[in-house]
Amino acid sequence: MKIQKSLFIFILTLVLSACNQQTIEDPADPWVNGEYNLSYKEIEDVIEEQGLELKEAVLSNGDFMSELNGVEPKSYRLEGNPLSVYLFPAGAERAEGVKSFEESRTGEELEKYRAYGIENVLVIYVDNANGINAKLSEALGKLNKQITTSIYN
Repeated sequence: MKIQKSLFIFILTLVLSACNQQTIEDPADPWVNGEYNLSYKEIEDVIEEQGLELKEAVLSNGDFMSELNGVEPKSYRLEGNPLSVYLFPAGAERAEGVKSFEESRTGEELEKYRAYGIENVLVIYVDNANGINAKLSEALGKLNKQITTSIYN
């Protein structure tokens, strides 16, 4: 009887512990649920590699320094103009962030901004005529290509 009770407790313990196994994600691994999650450092590096001057800054709400769907942006000055970087948990949330941003601006206001989305990141920059947008677009395009290449290799 005592052996049966011990065996029952042992089997019950095994069953319960097997049901309670959780996958612990490695915070150093940028792949989450099949998506690549970019970091601020990766965004900063690719912009600076393009020869652009990027400095952390404190921006006001007038510089689109507002929360989007619960995500606070990190603010910078890119060649003196405001730039905000939002890191969303995943690409789907980033898409919702873009929608919220567009809904919060009038047509005229929206025309002066450029929004770039890659994976979980939304980068918003003030459009200007000095060619910065082309360089920024090229830098972020290179990063997107690197991610795509790493997915298929």
